[in-house]
Amino acid sequence: YPVFNDHNTRYVLTDDRVELRENNQKSQSTGHLRLRLGGPALRLTLLDGALARDEGVPGPINLPASTARLRTTRNLAVAELSHQGGPRKLKFRFWRQDRKEILDDRLGELGAGGQWQEDRLSSTGLLASGKIEGTPWFSASLTGLGRLDRYHLTDLSTGVEAGPRQREAAALSPAAELLLIDTHLVVAPVVQLVLLHEDGASAEATDPTRTHSVDPRLAARWRFWPGGADRLDLVGSVGRYLRPPDLTELYGDHGSATGNPELRPERGWAADLGVDAGTVRRLSLSGQLSGFFREVEDLVVWVQNAQQTMRAVNVGRARIAGLEFGNELSTTRLDHHAALTWTVSQNLSADPAVAGRQLPRVPTWELSEELSLHWNERLRLGYNFSFTDGNWWDATNRFAAAPRALHGAFIRCQPTVEWPTMELGARNLTNHIAEVVPRDPLVDDGALAVAAVTDFSGYPLPGRTFSLSLTWER
Repeated sequence: YPVFNDHNTRYVLTDDRVELRENNQKSQSTGHLRLRLGGPALRLTLLDGALARDEGVPGPINLPASTARLRTTRNLAVAELSHQGGPRKLKFRFWRQDRKEILDDRLGELGAGGQWQEDRLSSTGLLASGKIEGTPWFSASLTGLGRLDRYHLTDLSTGVEAGPRQREAAALSPAAELLLIDTHLVVAPVVQLVLLHEDGASAEATDPTRTHSVDPRLAARWRFWPGGADRLDLVGSVGRYLRPPDLTELYGDHGSATGNPELRPERGWAADLGVDAGTVRRLSLSGQLSGFFREVEDLVVWVQNAQQTMRAVNVGRARIAGLEFGNELSTTRLDHHAALTWTVSQNLSADPAVAGRQLPRVPTWELSEELSLHWNERLRLGYNFSFTDGNWWDATNRFAAAPRALHGAFIRCQPTVEWPTMELGARNLTNHIAEVVPRDPLVDDGALAVAAVTDFSGYPLPGRTFSLSLTWER
C-alpha cells in the first residue's frame, strides 16, 4: 500500500515521496477446539488453540527490508476443572503454551546485523483457587499459581544452540470480600506473595537470581442505591504490585523489536478513584469517570534505538497519572460507545538527558468512539473514530510519531438466523497517511514538516482499506 517517505531528511522537502510499502504480506491460520463435560456442579473444560503465521518484515519507512521474514507457530492447551457445591467453589487450571519463531534476515536489513535464528518459548503453569461464601456479607478466597517459563535459541546459520534460560514463579493470594452498612459498602482486601527464580538471565550472567515481594491491595465500592434500576457507585483501589517482564520483553526478536534479557521486574504503587453511574429505565445508559496514578520503579518501556529498532529497557523511576472517561448508550435502534483517556507521564530518572521527559509510547490523549444503528440485528450500520496524540519513540523526546485520527464505517447484515453474517468494513476513510507536524520538536520556531502516520513502532499505517467477512454459527 502507498506510504509517505521523507527519506529521513526532515529539513529537505524535495525528496519527499509517496512510495509502495513492500514485503508487508502476511498469511495466518488459527484454530480453536473446546470440549466441555459435566454440569454446573462439576465441569471439565478442555481447550486447544493453534496458530501458524508467515509474514514479511518490511522494516521502518526509511530503512525498508525487502527479504526479511518471520514465521511463527504457537499452540496453547488448557485443562480446567471447576466444582461448585453450595457456598464452596473450587477451580484448577493447567496450561501449556509453546511458541516457535524463525526470523530470517540473512541480509541484515533490519539494523541488528545478519540473523537467521529460531526462538522457542514455552510456558507451563497450574492455577488453583478456592472460595468460601461464609455468610451473605462475607466471603474469602485463596489463589495459588506456579509456572515455568523457558527460552531456547538456535542460530540456524551455524547450528549453535544457546540456553535454555528459564524462570520459575510462584504466587499465593489470600483475599476477602465484605458487604457492610446494609450492602452499601463493598470492601475487598488482598495480599499477593510472589517468588521468582531465574536461571541464566543472560549469556553473561550464569548465577541464578531470586526475587520476592509481598504486595497488599485494597479495593472498595460505595453503592448509593444497591439493588435498584439506577446505579451510582463510588469506586477506588490502592496497592503495591510487582510485574515481571514477559517472555517477549525478555527474549522476543521480531527484527523491528527485540527483547532485553537484563530487564528487571517492575515494582510500584497504583491507585485509582472514580464514579460509575448508569440507568436501565427507558434506555440503557452508563458512564464512568476515574482518575489513576502510578509511581513505578524499573518501569519496562519500548524505546527506539539509532537503528530504528524498538528495544525493551527499564526506566529507573517513572510517574503516570491521568483521567479516564467512558460511556455506553443503547436504545432499541441505536448504540453508542466512547472512551477518552488523558495521561501525564514523567521520567523521574536522575539522568539529565531524560529527567522530566514524557515516557516513550505513552500518548497524552486517546479517544475512541463507535455509533451504530440496527434493526433487530438483521442490519447494522456503524461509524467509528479513533484518535491518538503523537507519542515519543525515544526517552529523550527527540523523535516523535505524528498524531493519528482515523475514521471508519461498516455495514453488517444477516437476513435470517440460517444465513451467515456478512460485514463490509472500511478503515481510514479519509486516506490519511501523512500529517503536518513541527519540523523540530525541541525548537519552537514555527517551522513545519510532513511526517508519515505510523503505529507505536514506527510502521506506517495503510490508507483507505476495505474488508469483507462472513461468519456463520451452527
